Amino acid sequence: MNPLLNLIVLLSLCGLTLSRHVQFYLNGYECFYQEIFAKTKCSLEYAPISGSKPHVDVTVEDPNQYVFYRKSQQEYDYFHFETNVTGTYRVCFSNIYDLMMYDNVIYMDFVVGEEGKMVRLRDGQTPMTQVETSIVNIYDAMKVVELYQNHHRIREANGRIVAQSLHDKVMAWSLSQAGAIVLMGCIQVYILRQFFTARKDEI
Repeated sequence: MNPLLNLIVLLSLCGLTLSRHVQFYLNGYECFYQEIFAKTKCSLEYAPISGSKPHVDVTVEDPNQYVFYRKSQQEYDYFHFETNVTGTYRVCFSNIYDLMMYDNVIYMDFVVGEEGKMVRLRDGQTPMTQVETSIVNIYDAMKVVELYQNHHRIREANGRIVAQSLHDKVMAWSLSQAGAIVLMGCIQVYILRQFFTARKDEI
């Protein structure tokens, strides 16, 4: 086979994983569906990255409607599992608490298949060429970079939420203190004027 054609085909087939990176607006209840074969390793990573209440309820169901993963009011989680049956799996998110719906932006990374696994164009006993080895190394390094990017994106979003909440509280406290100082100053000026103001009936 032509080495150039071999390289092009290898690049086109280098990933066997199905990865779904989603950022979606959640206001109530939202579900995602995915066809998965049995004995497939999958992973689910999610986190609410903005919203008035950064918590979310999550459930994962198999094709038989059996809920094998359920979490309530989560800020972040990473769940790895292996499917038992072939069919449509469902991942649902909810942010309805105390009969109230909160607005959130949710980040979800749903990976179906083994990360880092690549297609070999030739027999597994045949050693790879230097170009193929370089491609495999680059692919593995990019997968690691992608995982780190996802992790730090979620951490940065959560940190931004905490910082924004702290900023709002400090701003409200500062404004209340400034208002109290102005009010106390006005009261002091009024009291001092009463001491030095002579009434007409007293003259």
